[in-house]
Amino acid sequence: MTRLKKHKHVFKRAVLRYPRLDTVLMIEEMARKGSGEFTVRALWKKTPKKVMWQTFLAALDYLEYSGKIEIAENRRVSWVWVPRSQFKSHHIAIASSDGLKPFFNPFLS
Repeated sequence: MTRLKKHKHVFKRAVLRYPRLDTVLMIEEMARKGSGEFTVRALWKKTPKKVMWQTFLAALDYLEYSGKIEIAENRRVSWVWVPRSQFKSHHIAIASSDGLKPFFNPFLS
């Protein structure tokens, strides 16, 4: 029971089955390739391997918590994580409703 309490802040709902690493990586790859194209349910239907709905949602909760994906109000899954190795400089662009705005992060220097 202590183990469940410790990880509760990661997951938005009760988890019946925790996803295996290969399942999380598969869902991560699907989200990265179809960024913004699929809704949560459509992404679940497109997975190459059958995954239980609760397990799929737990994997999405983890990916959202880790900052790799974002789920919009219309339930579309967007890939938002950029690996540090892909930064050409410490100047990055932040997407907003106005378009892209330059942003300098002093903590990356």
